[in-house]
Amino acid sequence: MDRKREPIPVAVWMAMGACASMIAHHVSGKAVRDALFLSSFEVTSLPKMVMVAALFSIVSVMVSSRAMMRVTPGKLVPASFAVSGALFLVVWTLIGQFPRVCAVLVYLMIVGLGSLLTSGFWSILSEQFDPRTAKKYVGKIAGAGTLGGIVGGALAERVAVIYSLPVMLPVLAVYHFSAAALLWKLRSYAEIPAGAAKKEEASERSGWEVLKAAPY
Repeated sequence: MDRKREPIPVAVWMAMGACASMIAHHVSGKAVRDALFLSSFEVTSLPKMVMVAALFSIVSVMVSSRAMMRVTPGKLVPASFAVSGALFLVVWTLIGQFPRVCAVLVYLMIVGLGSLLTSGFWSILSEQFDPRTAKKYVGKIAGAGTLGGIVGGALAERVAVIYSLPVMLPVLAVYHFSAAALLWKLRSYAEIPAGAAKKEEASERSGWEVLKAAPY
């Protein structure tokens, strides 16, 4: 007998949509980042910008790791996506007057915040889904991300050709606003895995205390 396919839970659909929006932003954002910077600065300035962005990324990791100790990923990450979207709108309104400053800001935002938000997204999945559910649907979620990357890259090329490069900034904002809304709503649908309360209590202890308590 043919086995009926189990319907995909609503929470998984939301995770898939958030992943698609996040990766669409990641792919198109890198193209916008490089194009804006190289249209405002000489190519010889790129190595310096990469080093500055790397330092900014290190500082961002330190700040976010401290924030994760005080606020759960389920609350912090959607809020961070929303703040990122708002920042892209602010840069869009100012890019006509301050193109060079805005090009630098976009570069720092894409490099410094992009990887942090991606990491935070997967932290939410580990927090909201039990291991069996995560293992069952993580392939579909990652596949939605791949599809989002394809759509994001194609859309970035079309928008740049038909309109202008700065028009992509509000598009990038929409991607992150969508991810923020879906991840925030995900909290009310996904099941909190067993032992999550213990994990939250453990997060309040220092890393050294956790290591001392671990049997291995």
